[in-house]
Amino acid sequence: MKNLLITIVVGALGVSAQAADTRSAAATVTKALSCEIGDGKAATVVKSVKTLGGKPGKDANDYVFASPITVFGLDVTRINVTPSDGEGPDSYVAIFANAKPADIAAAAQLKPLAGGFVRDTKTGRLAADVRDRTAVWLTCTPTQK
Repeated sequence: MKNLLITIVVGALGVSAQAADTRSAAATVTKALSCEIGDGKAATVVKSVKTLGGKPGKDANDYVFASPITVFGLDVTRINVTPSDGEGPDSYVAIFANAKPADIAAAAQLKPLAGGFVRDTKTGRLAADVRDRTAVWLTCTPTQK
């Protein structure tokens, strides 16, 4: 009976720790996509993406989630995390298939500018535009260190 109780307690602690890791990873990815994270954090973001079950997508630095994550109240299943190449900052992109740019801009509180939408944040710039004719890319470009 004692061994059974110990096994149950250890199992419960493991599940609790895993849930905390998942919450922390989700917060990190959401902060990156919301442009609330500084430059130089791409490795941490990628680690968090993998903790959430993100699998490599068809394009370089793309990741696909089986279950969506929420950014600005919108579900996203495809993202892109591009580490700095030494010339520029990291970038974090939420890719919304078949979305309307105005809907994404409204959710992220972006303002129209030069055929797209933008908003400066404390740590960088959010911008939304259409790519591949149908996908809206919400891109965070952190301010370089």
